[in-house]
Amino acid sequence: YYDIDKQQYGYAWYGEDFMAANYVGISDTYAMISYQTKPDDLGEMKVVYTKIGEWKNWKELTKHTTGQGGYVIARFPHMIGSQMVFQNYEIASIFCDLEKGDDGCVKISLEDELTYFPKIIGDRKVIYSAVSRTDSKENEIVKVELNKDGTIKSRETIIIDARINSVRDVNDDFLLYSIKIGETENEHPISAPCYYRFSDKKIFCIDGGEDVLFTKHYSYLSGGGRYLVYQHYRDIILRDMECYCDHNPDRCPYLDYTPDTQNPKVPQWKE
Repeated sequence: YYDIDKQQYGYAWYGEDFMAANYVGISDTYAMISYQTKPDDLGEMKVVYTKIGEWKNWKELTKHTTGQGGYVIARFPHMIGSQMVFQNYEIASIFCDLEKGDDGCVKISLEDELTYFPKIIGDRKVIYSAVSRTDSKENEIVKVELNKDGTIKSRETIIIDARINSVRDVNDDFLLYSIKIGETENEHPISAPCYYRFSDKKIFCIDGGEDVLFTKHYSYLSGGGRYLVYQHYRDIILRDMECYCDHNPDRCPYLDYTPDTQNPKVPQWKE
């Protein structure tokens, strides 16, 4: 691990040797690893967690982590404090309060849903993208709030769109998700990121002009400034969204930025 405040590296793992860490998650108070033991691809799989700093006290998480054939995994973890959400092998969304260990884990998605990339958006509040297992409804993004005992307090569909691929990222202002807008010549999907603005529930999709011509496999909100980060095959792209807003004011998601259409920023490609 790397301690940002102390600017120091340190060892977080003192357990058994393993072949690969499939997924790693971390918050300010907890860390988790979904890993596969040695010697090869047939090795045992485990999900473990610990408090930050208690690196010799990893504990195994077993509830809702085991799927058909004993396949154990916690995909795409997202963590805030002791709260964690992940996608399990059955493509269901699971919420855990790691202070309670296995007793704090509950399934929050419905039986008729395939759900992807769950994200925590507040205390016991989760968003995930859902696809019907029976094609009985269009793709959705669902918001779930839980009571302290783990029971469902409320469930609300906030976006319905057959083109939804999955949730990508979230911060205090926006939910970032992707939609399918086309295919490449090799039939690979072309996705566009969309901003859902929490304050007024408006949606802004980056799906005009040249954006319809190339893929964006994963996309993220930047930790600072107005930037969009996305992956294009093996490249990581940082996009200046103020420049984008200047040239595409009708697709600008920011309330605190006024596009300068008279003197727009000049788009520049840098490597």
